[in-house]
Amino acid sequence: LLGGSMDTGLRRTHERELVAAYQARLADNGVEDYSFEKTWEDYGFAHLLGGLATSIFAGGTLDLSNERGVGLITMMANRHVTAALDHGGFKDLS
Repeated sequence: LLGGSMDTGLRRTHERELVAAYQARLADNGVEDYSFEKTWEDYGFAHLLGGLATSIFAGGTLDLSNERGVGLITMMANRHVTAALDHGGFKDLS
């Protein structure tokens, strides 16, 4: 969600803190053996897998005559690709 919905600069500034808070809530609610490092790794890969899939599926159902909708999907896809690049997500494809 952070990759597509947040401005790239804002995401870069706050994502580590937000992922740490998420991981802490998981631990508080009984999730064991899921370290911050693993959470961070999964978060980075999720930009590639989930984020781009969301953009593709949403774009595939969009009326392409709607310029605002096309702009939204384009922005989401660009943000997810940037986030995946920031986290080295594409290295996991090789």
